[in-house]
Amino acid sequence: MDAPVRRLVVSVLITVVFTCVAWILLTWLFFNNRYGWDIGALLRGMTLEDFIPTLVITFLISIFMHGRGFLLGWKETLIEAERLKKEQASARYETLKNQVNPHFLFNSLNVLASLVHKDANQAEEFIRRLSTVYRYILESREQEVVSLEEELGILRAYFFLMDTRFGASLQASITVPENAPGFVAPLTLQMLVENALKHNEASKARPLKIEVFQENGYLVVRNNLQPKNSLPESTGLGLANIQARYQILSDKAVLISDEGGFFTVEIPVLVERNTKTPG
Repeated sequence: MDAPVRRLVVSVLITVVFTCVAWILLTWLFFNNRYGWDIGALLRGMTLEDFIPTLVITFLISIFMHGRGFLLGWKETLIEAERLKKEQASARYETLKNQVNPHFLFNSLNVLASLVHKDANQAEEFIRRLSTVYRYILESREQEVVSLEEELGILRAYFFLMDTRFGASLQASITVPENAPGFVAPLTLQMLVENALKHNEASKARPLKIEVFQENGYLVVRNNLQPKNSLPESTGLGLANIQARYQILSDKAVLISDEGGFFTVEIPVLVERNTKTPG
């Protein structure tokens, strides 16, 4: 704030000095018949009261113009910062999607390879669900938000793939109605489920339980905490990208907690496609 204040003070002082000089010269020319060309006589005939009205008006106009300029510049700075933040978050989000997709496809193809010779019907259904999920991943790249109904439909298909892969080691449930209204950022739910599978043990003796439900305007994804002894190297992009994305989409924050033996992430459900107005 020091630089703007200093610029304001200097500008006001320069304006006041310029106004005084201009006022004296104009008065000198106007009253030339009284003082002639003797500017000294003019200055001796002036009093401070002669300057006060002019100085007050000049000062008020100067403050108004500089204040207006400062506010306009401040608003432009906020808009530019919001734009840069949005571009940065979108770039990080795109990086995350590019990283997740090959990993997801590789695991799915391994499962499919084992199914082909065991159960042709299940293999066919697996291919159909995999195609649906992967097509959604590709098509949602250009979308900032999608309907909650669409996202939940893809999550159900994704749970089918994970249930085929993990069997009794995974217990997943969705208690949100299929036609639930609202919007969410695409792939958010899949990322949260992948995050739970990546960081927690899942076995028949200790199944990983993942719940998806709606509460108080939030979509909640919760899993029981049973961390793996050795975790794969983490990029730290998952949750950070989801949080950054919702900072742009909503005035409500993404809520994260790991209390009571559960890891819980609460995602705001957007009531419209664009619910947050840039500042």
